[in-house]
Amino acid sequence: MFSEEDLANARKALPLIIEATTKAVALDAGMAELYYLRGKAYAYTYYDAKDAAMQEKGLADLQTAMDMGLSEDMVKPEYDQLASK
Repeated sequence: MFSEEDLANARKALPLIIEATTKAVALDAGMAELYYLRGKAYAYTYYDAKDAAMQEKGLADLQTAMDMGLSEDMVKPEYDQLASK
């Protein structure tokens, strides 16, 4: 399990990851890995806060990553897990 300190640090880091990957996507929207990374950050934000908007954004980014050709073996399990929560 994670300590409260670990969880607090993750809560601080996730918005920064989302912000950084959003800026990177604005510079180069052709990198599927950016959508995957941001989708995972949205997913973890959703798991913590249960904000449906984060789930929707995460699913959209993970789907975009798959549509862009990122390995379904890597992305699909993440997508399915987020969709099932």
